Amino acid sequence: MFSAIGRLVNARLAFRRVFSTGRSAVFQMQSRQHDNRVDQELREMVHRYDLSVPIDRAITPPSSWYTSPAMYKLEKDTVFKNNWLAIGRKDQVQHAGQYFTANVVGEPLVVCRDLQGQLRAFLNVCCHRGMPVAKGEDTVSQFDCSYHGWSYALDGRLLKATKMKGIQNFKAKENGLKSLAVTTWGPFVLVKMTGNSTGVESKGLKLDKVETVLKQLDYDPDVEDVVFAKRITRTINSNWKTVVENFSDGGYHVDVTHKTFSDGYYDASTLQMLDVTEDFTIQVLKTNPNNPKAETRIGKSSTYIYIYPNFMISRYGPWVEAITLIPHEYDRTDFVFDFFLDKSYFQNKPRDEVSNFIEESVGLADKIQDEDDEICEGVHLGLMSSAYDAGRYVPRVEMSQYVFHQRLAKELRSSENI
Repeated sequence: MFSAIGRLVNARLAFRRVFSTGRSAVFQMQSRQHDNRVDQELREMVHRYDLSVPIDRAITPPSSWYTSPAMYKLEKDTVFKNNWLAIGRKDQVQHAGQYFTANVVGEPLVVCRDLQGQLRAFLNVCCHRGMPVAKGEDTVSQFDCSYHGWSYALDGRLLKATKMKGIQNFKAKENGLKSLAVTTWGPFVLVKMTGNSTGVESKGLKLDKVETVLKQLDYDPDVEDVVFAKRITRTINSNWKTVVENFSDGGYHVDVTHKTFSDGYYDASTLQMLDVTEDFTIQVLKTNPNNPKAETRIGKSSTYIYIYPNFMISRYGPWVEAITLIPHEYDRTDFVFDFFLDKSYFQNKPRDEVSNFIEESVGLADKIQDEDDEICEGVHLGLMSSAYDAGRYVPRVEMSQYVFHQRLAKELRSSENI
């Protein structure tokens, strides 16, 4: 009797194992089918934009490029991993031990000046359980994980791992912080997710034409003649590409969206697109000659430069304004505004006068950005609607957008899954 019961139990257990294995196989097959379907949909989405059509006959990328989480993930794996990304300022890591942190498309980063004065960049992730080893910005002699107390040198080496008695096949030299390529350009710090893995500063950024234009505007990025004045961070509910397109649309929107700005400070009819390449665009706009106050604040003209993929620089009067775009999702983007003033502006001026000038100028820039935010968020709502799929270019003023989309399409197609 007991033998029969045992055989019955064993048979049931065997059936459960077979059933469980079969169910697991079905789930795996369904998962593969789902992944293949997603890959196919993404492939079709990318290839809907036709690279071969000239601007006067071209259709813009479909709205799904801006509203699809799968497209955003593809951008993370291509655009934001293969290019130099602006993430901070040199003055934040001016001295040994200084560091700052950032989060770019889901990757937590830390940039520091090590104790020998070398600029370095790492993924801000403890190799034990993934906790960030640094927060905000500060000056330290080492990075200490606040979870289990593991410590790292500022060159990324693991210094201490607590309570490790009995562990096998563990080597400290294989468990340091993961390094990233890092470089500087002017007062800015940039990193690259792929390529150089030593974490030591490299000289990989080539912007000769941009530097030539800036030097003509009395700003040489190689000379430390500007001083950091103020930072403002804003978040908008829009895709990062919409922001780029709004910034570099050849001034198409200026006299419509920024009426106070264009009527009082600028002559919108003078805007020129000086150069359009896949790496950068340069636009120049002249100041309104009938407004003496405008020239005091912004000079005789303003130059707006977009550097692919996430960096913008404006030069006007004594100001250098830098905008770094930090996408967090397909529909949420951070703006980080850093304002710099020429050192010469501070000479022979009372502190209150300088302070008031900074606040008034930044306040004007903030007002203009309010208007741009409204535009970008409105466009994103439209892109989410069933009423919109794709649009047309205005060839005379939107060449920069066309070239931007061409560069994007090429990078997106470079993925092995596309």
